[in-house]
Amino acid sequence: MTRHAAEYQDNSARRNFRTFEICAELTEPDSRILSAGAGGAYVEKLLAQIFRARVTVVEFPEAIRAHQAEYDRFGFRTIGGDLTTDWQTGTTEPYDLALSFEVLEHLPISPYQHIGALSKHLRPGGHLVMSTPNFSRLPNVLRLMCGRPLMPDARLTLQATSYDQEHVHRREYVASELVDAVTQAGLTHVKTEYFLGFGSQEGTVKASLLRPICLLIPWMKNVLFIVARKDA
Repeated sequence: MTRHAAEYQDNSARRNFRTFEICAELTEPDSRILSAGAGGAYVEKLLAQIFRARVTVVEFPEAIRAHQAEYDRFGFRTIGGDLTTDWQTGTTEPYDLALSFEVLEHLPISPYQHIGALSKHLRPGGHLVMSTPNFSRLPNVLRLMCGRPLMPDARLTLQATSYDQEHVHRREYVASELVDAVTQAGLTHVKTEYFLGFGSQEGTVKASLLRPICLLIPWMKNVLFIVARKDA
């Protein structure tokens, strides 16, 4: 198992699979895929296996070393860097798909900056797929009603990014903010999808109580998917 793999996979298996389904609809055999902050690269591995996708991963150098054996096994090309800086792919060949899977919330930069950095590497007609926690999710609404904080300690959220602090959520977003960001980056918004999943809490009393409300009010579900296209 790679770093964080067992715990993370237990809590995110359904989100991983839904992300794969969305990407699979946009992927052709031998597609070139650019993945920002891939980590364990669960979705990317499936795309490589099924579509022979050629994957490039942009990650912290320490994260690349932690996952190197798996990346090598699937033939991933790796770029060590910090996604908050002006990183480059080192190639002029454009990508068919850019994937940002649960990365944006960890970055102390604007969504426009992150999306813009990915979009410039897409070919005309290429797509961006992004998933991130939905800030308007029902548990957050309930926490606010109880006067409880939504984000981690400010001493963590206001720090510069680093491999040791990669798990910290610096900022979370609602759908309209991300639709505005993809438009500002020159992309065409294709769809917004709200996803409901409770990870390790599936089947609990809490999940049973929250599920009917989230199904009735979709924007209270806990995950956002944004799909955008780079037009000619």
